[in-house]
Amino acid sequence: MNPPFSDDGKVMLNIEYQVSRVVARCLCKIGFNYVALTCGETFALSSEFNAMREFIRNDIGEDTLRVFVKGKPIIAQEIVTGQRGTDGHVLTVEGRPSDQTLEIQLALFNSIPYKIPMTRAYIGHLFAKGHHFSQETCEVSELQTVYAGADFDPSKITW
Repeated sequence: MNPPFSDDGKVMLNIEYQVSRVVARCLCKIGFNYVALTCGETFALSSEFNAMREFIRNDIGEDTLRVFVKGKPIIAQEIVTGQRGTDGHVLTVEGRPSDQTLEIQLALFNSIPYKIPMTRAYIGHLFAKGHHFSQETCEVSELQTVYAGADFDPSKITW
């Protein structure tokens, strides 16, 4: 391989991806199962999720606007440091009544981070929860979730 093209020794990569209908349904199913696990089955069976359940189970409905690739990692420390901290799976769920959205963030093997709006008719309370599955130890750990205000400065985070 030829040496890197830039003077700083970094190599720029171009990553291409494709989210097919089957992949979108699979990612939505993982996200829906996570909602049921973290929020309870009664919550997951509410009518707010009817369209998502129909898409996952019966392949009914549009696949557009179901899954989005995020531009940044899910874990804040990785955004701040610019370095990947894990090769494990990362899942978060966030309920935002201000825009009536309940959204999943998902990164299998902490590679491509996805946003999956499970519903745009969410009327619950503001909350966020996350988990990490370690490939090395096969253990699940809860992630610390913090809401950042308007004056948030990521450079002042201490780990």
